[in-house]
Amino acid sequence: MTIKYRQLVVAVYELLKDPFDFPPAVRLCDAVADTWGLRALYERMLGDVSDEERARLRELTARPIDLEALRALPRNTFGHCYAKFFEHRKLSPSAQVDAWPPIAEAFEKNWILYRFPRVHDMHHLLLGFDIDAHGEMGLQMFNLRNFREPFGALAMASLPWTAAIYGDPGRMLREIERGYRLARQTKNLLTAPLEDYFERDIDEVRAELGIVARAPRRQTAYAPTNLGVQT
Repeated sequence: MTIKYRQLVVAVYELLKDPFDFPPAVRLCDAVADTWGLRALYERMLGDVSDEERARLRELTARPIDLEALRALPRNTFGHCYAKFFEHRKLSPSAQVDAWPPIAEAFEKNWILYRFPRVHDMHHLLLGFDIDAHGEMGLQMFNLRNFREPFGALAMASLPWTAAIYGDPGRMLREIERGYRLARQTKNLLTAPLEDYFERDIDEVRAELGIVARAPRRQTAYAPTNLGVQT
């Protein structure tokens, strides 16, 4: 078990000042990625998945995402909407590695750890959570209840501090409550082969997954963490 203690302490210190500061969040993940406990928790998230489904998810996770090709798909397909989501918010599929290159080694060692950031923004799009701190807290609650993501528990433990820093605690609690409700009625989004759905209508994808879409919200310029991570 290897913990990068100095890196961990510095990352935690920076996150105490801004819990959704993206680069420190990636460094924190990398600092504990090679521990037995974190590996076991991520392995547990796929505990009910068959060997065939597991192999398919691993294959999809390793496949590069071609945003240009997705953008060329018909307008209301999941893939087209996903590409436009990235374009409008100026996001990058390689955001975690760009923010902290050593995380690439952790992703190579543990594809399940990589699966989480890989699909994180797909979850934002499908579930309708904003990428500001309030929406991110709602999604973290969803992650915790829907597929038992360990960093979701860390986010919930930080709720009083996070609400104090970002303000509007009422909205934050509403987003968390929505994430809690959605997680119960939605299929497991970590084990869903979302990349296979890119060419399908996004409303059909949501319906198949059991997601009740919310009305469109005004976009925000804030770019939070993903831990899985970029959003």
